[in-house]
Amino acid sequence: MRDIQSRMIKYLMILNPAVPKRLLLFTAGLFWFLIACRILLLCYKYYQLSSLSNLLIILSGFSGYVLFFYMVFFRLIKKHTIRIINKNEKACIFGFFDFKSYMIIFFMIALGLLIVKVFHINANFLAIFFMMLGLSLLTSSFYFFYYLIRYQYSLKKFIIK
Repeated sequence: MRDIQSRMIKYLMILNPAVPKRLLLFTAGLFWFLIACRILLLCYKYYQLSSLSNLLIILSGFSGYVLFFYMVFFRLIKKHTIRIINKNEKACIFGFFDFKSYMIIFFMIALGLLIVKVFHINANFLAIFFMMLGLSLLTSSFYFFYYLIRYQYSLKKFIIK
């Protein structure tokens, strides 16, 4: 009977791959970094197709990025970092986001595909929008890597007692 229980526990551990909290911070940073690279490639594609001046696209995209990052992504970084830091010492590797965040990501991907493939939005707008989003995601990934490198600082800053 104990042999069966130990095998069941072993199989359940495969379904829940537990990793240290530091690896969750790395995974979150890597996830957002890879998505940022993909979005910035789309930005470059639409940047080349746009008819606006290069300076106007860059200034609009960068100013939108600053607003977008501080109004949306900075809060998300703090929320996810607090949740990761306050987890048990080992947690599921997919636990760097909560279920709601995964649903938002799924919705955003679907919306992005609809905008690009179905609605045929102007390349000028897409270049600016993807620059705002890509730079926000890239900066967010750097924050996760920063909190990983300064892990002891992160523990002091984000631990809920």
